[in-house]
Amino acid sequence: DSTITGRVKAFATHTYGNGDIGENERWFGSETNYAKFSKSIKNSAFKNSSVWMSEYGDLDQTGLIEYEFAWRSARRLMKSLRDGFNAALAWDAFDNFHEHDTAWAVYGLLRTDTTSWKYTPKKRYYVAKQIYRYVRPGWGMAELIPESQSGFDVYRTWHDKFRHIYMAAFISADKKD
Repeated sequence: DSTITGRVKAFATHTYGNGDIGENERWFGSETNYAKFSKSIKNSAFKNSSVWMSEYGDLDQTGLIEYEFAWRSARRLMKSLRDGFNAALAWDAFDNFHEHDTAWAVYGLLRTDTTSWKYTPKKRYYVAKQIYRYVRPGWGMAELIPESQSGFDVYRTWHDKFRHIYMAAFISADKKD
């Protein structure tokens, strides 16, 4: 409805996962439905509205794969930023009771001690903190151009020292940082 275009500040969606449900290297570099959603907003009458990932995270409830959980969540966050989202919020802030399904959930960035009601950061907290600390509000994603390699090398992928590293770069709105 074009009568509300100036009133809509943001569109939002969520992304979660549980394991490698197609979220491999090809997924990270491909155009997902989230990227299409972001592009459709930017190419519409709502182009001045922001696009937010209002919840991102992982759905593992075992508590046994903390490093993997942290990696999956960070990968979803970086993919959201790469797909054109302007903001992202981690889901959940701390372990808590979910009334809608009457279950205790351990999705939080902080572990909840239900005896003392004290909160302890998990590995996923520190991963999110690194991104939130260094990617400032208003910054945009910069394009990374890989180092060029001369000549044919059938083993190029294996010789690439960054083949197991996902990289992203960000730049301030004034292009100074």
